[in-house]
Amino acid sequence: MARSGYQPRPGAQGAWELFQHLIAGGVPTPVQSTLRLDSGEVLMDETAHVSIWVPTDVQYKAYNRWTYIQGAPIWSLAATVVNRHRTSRNRRKAAQEAAAQWRGPDLLRVVVTSQSVWWRETETGEWLDVPFGMIAEMRVDPYAGVTEFELKSKPPLRFAGPWAAFAGILIAHFVYAGQLAAVPGLAPFAAAVTSGRTTPWQQPTAAAAHGGNWQFPRPAPNRAPKAVVVIAAAALLVVLASGLSSVHIGSTWSGTAAGSNVLPTSTPSDPAVLPLTPFVPPSPSPTNPGDPLAGAAPGDCYANSGTEDDPEWQLDPGCQPGDFKVVEAEQDTIDTSSACSGVNDWDKDYPDPPDDQVLCMAYQDSSPAYDADVNQCVFGPLGPGQTWNFTPCGTGNFTVVNAYRNPTDPSPCGSDSDKPIPFIVPGYQDLDKVLCLQMNFPWISTVQVNGCVWESGSGSDTNFAPVTSCSDANAVVEGRIFKPDDWSFCGHYAGWSWKSSDYPDLGVTVCLGSPN
Repeated sequence: MARSGYQPRPGAQGAWELFQHLIAGGVPTPVQSTLRLDSGEVLMDETAHVSIWVPTDVQYKAYNRWTYIQGAPIWSLAATVVNRHRTSRNRRKAAQEAAAQWRGPDLLRVVVTSQSVWWRETETGEWLDVPFGMIAEMRVDPYAGVTEFELKSKPPLRFAGPWAAFAGILIAHFVYAGQLAAVPGLAPFAAAVTSGRTTPWQQPTAAAAHGGNWQFPRPAPNRAPKAVVVIAAAALLVVLASGLSSVHIGSTWSGTAAGSNVLPTSTPSDPAVLPLTPFVPPSPSPTNPGDPLAGAAPGDCYANSGTEDDPEWQLDPGCQPGDFKVVEAEQDTIDTSSACSGVNDWDKDYPDPPDDQVLCMAYQDSSPAYDADVNQCVFGPLGPGQTWNFTPCGTGNFTVVNAYRNPTDPSPCGSDSDKPIPFIVPGYQDLDKVLCLQMNFPWISTVQVNGCVWESGSGSDTNFAPVTSCSDANAVVEGRIFKPDDWSFCGHYAGWSWKSSDYPDLGVTVCLGSPN
């Protein structure tokens, strides 16, 4: 039975739920985003490892073809053979490195809309995009967490990571006009829906898992001809054994191996499928029913249907909100007093006596911002139960100024906080958390009274910039109040105001005068 809706979530389970929703005639659900796009346009705003299939140029060391050695001609011939072999070996290795291959991958912010997929370069901050009309072919591997695109006029593109398959299914919905069953790599999902199964979790065939016949080849391994190696080695031994004192191997220079971006039309005899993370079926139930944590390892997620003091653990391959993820397994101890003291980002420690280990586990909240620390920036929509995400710091979002775990004070945030955000963890009061947030107001709100600025534009397009001297300014800050549209505060001075479009009660009014 197809699901009537879905909640965006990473991993193969999230991709499966989205697939069921769309193939049953559902439409993608817009998500909240800090990007200033049309309302309802953003369908995913997460992160993925982004890489491209491109060649490059590689420098290698080459040796003189002809070599003179004082003595019998055979010694010169032997040295020449050695030099040729060394140059050939270097050239083959450089050619392999220069050949087209997946280069990256960088963990980047990826945004999917109804028309394009965008990602933001880390170094430049520039947004790049691929309109869906540019996609000639694509493959989604939900088991490996990979989506690959063959583009019409650009190098092939690849997304990898927990959100890659979710993004791929969203994009395929538009590229294939809703015909998701025709998308390479999604055959196991389509077969599960056709047969009425509620889960597709079974080992796919190799072809299905890797998207049918569409494969990106990789360079053949560097194998030097055996005869040349033997001859070169023998010649070198002869030279060394001769005891000659006047040996001139000759000068060297650098060569360049230029890669090609052409994808071969035939499959090489060497295994040519680029290495993908293989499908790993869910771990079988432990042989000891009294030890559900047996075999637990970092990355595994467990749901607790019991209580904190009397847990009933169940392995959850989908790693859903409310689960606990194993961050580290400290071996050869069941002492929870200090086992996890050297581990970062864990919330609960549980002993696993049969495996003689302590599991350091992190709670998986539906809001990634649950794990936020002081000075990190977050944002979430107004209202209870909304999802809060990390975001680059900027005007209109929030900076965490304090974070309290299991606060005894119901209102722990002080006057320097504009908004408290509580996170309640059912059954685990000691994991409850409150983030004290401060709105990131426009730059002008940070200028001290009597500070000089340069004002340009008008109305909603007014901009302010710092100046090196008040003689270069055309405005002076006479006062400010952190209330929007409080014109009475400014009296006879001109006023400028800003308020958050998402939190209209948060804003600032700045009073401006002319410099003397």
